[in-house]
Amino acid sequence: MTSLAPFHAFSSTVKSLLVHSATIPPSQLFDFILSFSLLEDLTVIRHGIPVYDGGFDEPSTADQPSNPPAFTGSLSLSLNTGVGPIASRLLVMPSGIHFRNITSQLHCGRDLWLTMVLAGECSHTLESLDITCSLTSTSTWHPFPHR
Repeated sequence: MTSLAPFHAFSSTVKSLLVHSATIPPSQLFDFILSFSLLEDLTVIRHGIPVYDGGFDEPSTADQPSNPPAFTGSLSLSLNTGVGPIASRLLVMPSGIHFRNITSQLHCGRDLWLTMVLAGECSHTLESLDITCSLTSTSTWHPFPHR
């Protein structure tokens, strides 16, 4: 498995991050994202086979960083494995999220719901919302409370 540890040295200066990976489990990916305390713009692209990550989809406020990223710029999620793992963790950030631009590629009904919740959480700062729908799933999903 790929390790992102060498990139943690840049965490004090990076404001924009694009991660394109099919193999890094969502929890490790999000821990990496949280290591960038000045992060404003986030793009996550995940294509390929979904990686099981031990129930990561359920949000938790445990183990949150003491100095979380500002998340005041752009959020772009392009994940054919679902936006859930990243979106659900963003929604429980103790300092909230304040994105000005959200771009999301939807692949299932739950992606649509989570994108709506993300946009709602950013409604006071949101300037642009770009949604691409390619809904392929008709399975039933049950939303979890995000706060």
